[in-house]
Amino acid sequence: MLFVPLIAYVSFLNYFSVIVLALFYSALGSAWDILGGRTGQLSFGNSAFLAIGAYTSTLLFLDFHLTPWIGLIFAGIFASVSALPLGLISLRLKGPFFVVGTFAFVEVIQLLLTHFVKITGGDIGLIIPLTNKLIDMESNNPLFYAYLIEGILFLAIGVNYLLSNSRTGYLLIAIKEDEDVASSLGIRTTIYKVFAFLISAFITGMVGTFYAQYYLFITPTNTASIPLSIQIAITAIIGGSGKIWGPVLGGFLLETLAFAVTFLPPIPGLDYLIYGVLLISVLILSPGGIYEIFTKRGLAK
Repeated sequence: MLFVPLIAYVSFLNYFSVIVLALFYSALGSAWDILGGRTGQLSFGNSAFLAIGAYTSTLLFLDFHLTPWIGLIFAGIFASVSALPLGLISLRLKGPFFVVGTFAFVEVIQLLLTHFVKITGGDIGLIIPLTNKLIDMESNNPLFYAYLIEGILFLAIGVNYLLSNSRTGYLLIAIKEDEDVASSLGIRTTIYKVFAFLISAFITGMVGTFYAQYYLFITPTNTASIPLSIQIAITAIIGGSGKIWGPVLGGFLLETLAFAVTFLPPIPGLDYLIYGVLLISVLILSPGGIYEIFTKRGLAK
């Protein structure tokens, strides 16, 4: 695996969680990029799919004793099913209306998770018992979680790669460049955008299962949250939206910055300020993201 040497090295420095979280955000960014990078649709609703995936596998595990390895698939399916009506309605809209719709979707999911206390635990959330059994997707070896999220990340990268070299991928790019022209040529733009949306939601739901099993504790506010949705989008945009390795680069960069901020004086909102300055700088200096800078310097293809 690509990151195994780096993971092994950092584990000796006792900063292993930095790498796991970098892989986590890279996977979320890569999943987001299937829609955002391929069709140009700016979605801020992916944390809702993360929450749906986390709660789906957790409830199946707690109530029906279904192993999270199978719950992982159901998490992706339920996330996609929830994305279908949202996509069919909001992806017909243009401009900021889709963005507003995704914001509203996150709020709705958070309210629902908070309201149905008997099922979701409400604001208190759900606690997953610690068993350290592989059948329960748990282990006392941190490398296990790195391999797990790395596998989901490579699934997202693989989907992006297949799309970038397929007829469907070319049609998605055509929609991104000029949706009106694509529509006039007979391309069913809404159908293709919904397809990308469902795939993105499916992988994000799978990441939600990892999130639940990694932290063993989920609440509506730490899963379905607008700040998390924004961070997911920023990860892909800063790294290089539409580039296969762009979100990965963004995930590692932002998580490294987040880790570095912990050594600075505890100033509220400092991390968001740094993210904002970095995002503005990248958009001005290199709209294609940091990956584009590496490409121009011949460090990447």
